[in-house]
Amino acid sequence: MVVLTSNNYRDMSDALKRRCIHLYIDYPEPELEKRIIRLKLPGIDEALADRLVCAVNHIRELDMKKRPCISETLDWAQALMVLNIDELSCQWLNPEPEAFWGTGDSEMHTYKAHCHEVRTCQNLNQLIDFIEELVL
Repeated sequence: MVVLTSNNYRDMSDALKRRCIHLYIDYPEPELEKRIIRLKLPGIDEALADRLVCAVNHIRELDMKKRPCISETLDWAQALMVLNIDELSCQWLNPEPEAFWGTGDSEMHTYKAHCHEVRTCQNLNQLIDFIEELVL
C-alpha cells in the first residue's frame, strides 16, 4: 500500500487519481492545533500560541490556492520563538500613497482597521529598515 498526501497545491495526473482512494482530512480544530503546538514546541508562550492559531485560522478562510497547514503554523511559531517575539501584531507595509487609502480601490481601505501600525515604504531601503526594526 502506498499513501499519497496532497494539500491540493500540486495537481496529480488523472491516471494517478483513477488508481487512488481519496480521503479528505480537514484542518484540526483550534484547540487540537494548540495542543499540537504545545507538544512540538513546549516552551511557547500560551498567549502566543492562542493568537497564532487564531491568525492561522483566519488566513485559512482567505481565498488562496494553498492554505497554511499545521507544519506552517509550527514553522511560524518556531520563528517567533527564535526571534523572542511573544506577541502578534499586524504591521502593514503599504506602497500606496496615503491619499489613496480611503478609496474603495485601495487595499488599505480593507485592512487598515486590523493593523496596529501602518507605515508607507517608498523604496527597498525603507522596507529593509522597517524589517530590521521589527526583528531587532
